[in-house]
Amino acid sequence: MFPPVILDKKILVDGGIVDEVQIEAAQSLGANFIIAVNVIQTIKKRFEFNNAVEILFRSDAITSAKLRKLQLSFSDVVITPKVERFHWSDFSKPEKCIREGEIAAQNTISELKEKLKSAKPNWWRRLFY
Repeated sequence: MFPPVILDKKILVDGGIVDEVQIEAAQSLGANFIIAVNVIQTIKKRFEFNNAVEILFRSDAITSAKLRKLQLSFSDVVITPKVERFHWSDFSKPEKCIREGEIAAQNTISELKEKLKSAKPNWWRRLFY
């Protein structure tokens, strides 16, 4: 979808294929409290396939979903906006997607505050209490 970027003689591409939720990267940078946002669409049941290519794409989607679920399990809080009705490549309605994110975040505030009480370092508590 997006062209590669060259930085410090390295070619960088979207890492979403192997790391849809960059929790490990955040932890390696020193994060000790992770808020993840899950914006990937769920996989709908399907019972018929027309060819091997459809089966291959389906297998890849299932593998990605399982990996994402595992990655999300390492976060402290997961925010899941209701954006399934928007295709991942449709950039024409950012306001609607942002609004869904705001609603999902608002619905997660009590869980977030509760988990932040026991988070370290203590300066987290000063931000919200």
